[in-house]
Amino acid sequence: MAHVLAEGGDLPGSVAALQASLRAHPERQRQGRLHANAVLAKRQFALGHLDAGCATWSAFLDDYLTLSTARGDEHFATLRGQLRAHSRVRAVRQLAGRAREVAALKGSTVR
Repeated sequence: MAHVLAEGGDLPGSVAALQASLRAHPERQRQGRLHANAVLAKRQFALGHLDAGCATWSAFLDDYLTLSTARGDEHFATLRGQLRAHSRVRAVRQLAGRAREVAALKGSTVR
């Protein structure tokens, strides 16, 4: 549903659908949550909701630390690109510091 809404140009509806999906997401399905949080954060940034996007990217990083997936690495690269584009925002700078820490902890698995 969230993808259909986004493709139709309804980013706020897509964000709401992703948030509802994440609330219903089983705790043990970390890989799905990892992807959903990344998509949600990207859309929050696209809407200019940087504080919410940073909080969502932070939740992504919580799972990313313990998972090793190619799609997770792609999302991590997107996260770093979004952070560079908004480096003047305090929440973004704080998240950038955390992202650097995660990259150091993950070592060579992060592109």
